Order: sequence, then structure tokens, then C-alpha cells
Amino acid sequence: MDCSGYPEPRIFYETQSWWEPLPVVGGQGHIHLGTCWPHRQTVRGTVRLDLRVLLHFQAGTIVQFKVQDDFSANYRSQVSIPIVYADESIVEHTMFIDTTLQPDGLRQWRIYVYVNHPNGNSQRAKAMYQVRVDNVPGSENEVGPQYADYGGSGWYVEAGPPTTDWGYQSARIDAGDQPAIGACVPDLWTFDVDMPSTSTEHLVTVDPHFHAGDIGLVLHSGPNAYDGPVTLDTRALTDGWHKLVVHSGKRVGDKENGGAFLLPFLVC
Repeated sequence: MDCSGYPEPRIFYETQSWWEPLPVVGGQGHIHLGTCWPHRQTVRGTVRLDLRVLLHFQAGTIVQFKVQDDFSANYRSQVSIPIVYADESIVEHTMFIDTTLQPDGLRQWRIYVYVNHPNGNSQRAKAMYQVRVDNVPGSENEVGPQYADYGGSGWYVEAGPPTTDWGYQSARIDAGDQPAIGACVPDLWTFDVDMPSTSTEHLVTVDPHFHAGDIGLVLHSGPNAYDGPVTLDTRALTDGWHKLVVHSGKRVGDKENGGAFLLPFLVC
């Protein structure tokens, strides 16, 4: 997770899917999908992605890993990995992405892990990150605005009957506001966040420990969605690495579908 050993600098990003109540298990369960990502880097040839899935209070089976770019080049790993119920389980998986199948330029890659629950319900975590591909000198086809998202999503389908597709619940941070790898954020760091209009709650916080009941340093929260700037005074934090968490949720009755994106940042 220190992201050493890759041909270019990388940083550990994580997206999360939250669902409540979990089939069989009950309560709220999470899927954490993390990877060492070449943020603001240029890649070419074959790129290795090491995916780390951390599961909280889950039961079922991991059935697929997938990486898709904005020009629909798909890379799928069909798997069948049973999840043994525990407070915390970890599954690791490696995928190799052939960037020569994509146009050169700034690309958005979407990374997925699919989990099937014992009653037939489906849950997945989806990461949306950007990277610059450069295989043919002088060739460039920039990513379209519809693929400018940078963040994480949770998705859930209740098998029914009737079948209920909750869709994606996303939490995004503007790519231009994210610091380069190893760069210090400014004393007053302002960044734009975005949640779906269907959200019934949102939270932007620093260094939470949710399982210990610690919600962290809350910067913005409330009912419904929020799309706009958030400012953090980093002078209130110790020097070193911290974690920014953006979460959005859609609650109907006792059920909630949620998505989160975790961005590490450095205070100097």
C-alpha cells in the first residue's frame, strides 16, 4: 500500500460501496476497492493494477473484477471467491491493462468489483480515475466531458421480486483540485465535490474512523446532495498524511445505498 515498485509514481486511492441492511448479515456492510493509482502520470504499453478489496460485515461471493476505459475497451476477470463472514476480510487481485487498445490522451478508467449476496442481491464498488496514455507520438484524443468524473460509487440491486435497481450513488472530487503525488496541499485548500441529485445525505470529512464511532473533522454535511466548493484549513492538522472522505447516500425507509471516495493528502 506504500505504492513502491511501479515504473511511475502512484498513490493509494480507495472507493467504497455501502449498503444497509446486508442480506443474511444485517446492519451496514462495505466494499472497499483500493489500488495504487498513477495519478497525473503518463502510462504506455501494459499497465499492472493491483486491486485490494476489503470487506466489512459481508457474506456472499466476489464474481467479477472489471476495468473499462472511456472508449469501451473492457478487461474482465471472472472469478468465484467466497466471502467468509467476518468483521473484515481482504481479497487481492491483479489485472494487466493493454493501453495500446485505447486512444492516446487523457483517459478515464473505471474499475469495478462485483459481489453477489446469498439471496441473489448484487452489490458493486466502482472507481472512476483518470490517467494519460501515450503510445503513439503526436497522437492525442482527449477524454470527453461525460468522463470527467473522478471519484467512487456504490451500486446495489435487490433481486426481488420485484427487482429494484438502486443505481450508482457517487461521491466525486474535481480532478483539477487534487494534488499531485507527494505535493503538499495549501494552507487553505478549496476543492469541488459532487453528489447525485438523488442523494438524501452527504458528508465531507477528514480522518474519520467510522467503525470506532469517530466521524472525523467534518467540513460539510447535511441532507440531500451537494455540488460545490469545500474549504479545509490545513493549519488545524498535524504535518504528514491525512485522508479526505467524501460520501453520498440515498436512504428510503430502513435501506440505504452509499458511495464514497477516499483521497490521501499531504500537509506540510
